[in-house]
Amino acid sequence: MPESIRSTRGAAVVRYAKSQVTYDALLLAAAEEFAECGLAGARVMRVLRRAGLSQGAMYHHFTSKDDLARALATSRAEAWHQSAEVMSAHSRGLIAIDRLCVGFSEQIASDVRDRAAVRVAHELESGSWRDPHEEWRSAIVRALQQSIADGEVSESVDTHRFADGLVARACALALASGTELAGAGHVWTEAISSLRAS
Repeated sequence: MPESIRSTRGAAVVRYAKSQVTYDALLLAAAEEFAECGLAGARVMRVLRRAGLSQGAMYHHFTSKDDLARALATSRAEAWHQSAEVMSAHSRGLIAIDRLCVGFSEQIASDVRDRAAVRVAHELESGSWRDPHEEWRSAIVRALQQSIADGEVSESVDTHRFADGLVARACALALASGTELAGAGHVWTEAISSLRAS
């Protein structure tokens, strides 16, 4: 391969790596801002100050504050999907639901990007972005369906309604208490106990 082509490819790899670092820095700074202020209260200039970047860097990657919020929510939805796969890989039914709830609550408590995604997902208009809540709900519905198939839970349980309620309570708790969410195991325990009783 000629040296000029090798040099051009090397420069392109370096530009891509720098661009990815900038993108990641913007998402993290935005997450910190959104977690503190919500989407409505967040300001692009504060995000840029947190990231140590210029407006040009921001607008190279994102067209607006909402675009940045959608990118953050989508990135966390992808991460939550992968986490759900790992958390439920070696368990079924109600045990899987417990692991999912504890695992996601720990993620929200320990990662500002997850807290921010929970918060902005409530404020964003629906559209072309992935809702991290939906990843959690879907994983709970699958585990509930396994519970019904295994005879742990009555067939009369509305799996979607239960999953919606559980995720809504968890997200409300996350928004109210932030990093204290990891200690809120009683929310899951009570909900799972009610399933066994039904």
